[in-house]
Amino acid sequence: MSSQTRREFLFARIGAGGSSRPPRDAGELKAAIAQSCLALNHVVCSACAERCEARAIRFRPAVGAAPTPAIDLDRCTGCGACVAVCPVSAITVSA
Repeated sequence: MSSQTRREFLFARIGAGGSSRPPRDAGELKAAIAQSCLALNHVVCSACAERCEARAIRFRPAVGAAPTPAIDLDRCTGCGACVAVCPVSAITVSA
């Protein structure tokens, strides 16, 4: 069994630019939310925020609509936990 960390595994799986090397600095990778996000399409979902240990993903309340997600890039560690839990694969992590 490999002694690969979760971060190394996820980076190899979703790697940026075809590179399979782990990032030199944890700050290199950041999450981004695509327009296919359920919350951005008026469906209540906050699975990514619930999984984010760094608490980098927050949902802003909206009157008459589903709360909308926002990523605090200063807090995002690029760990990829949010990627795996998104039911519509709307989150990517890249450099």
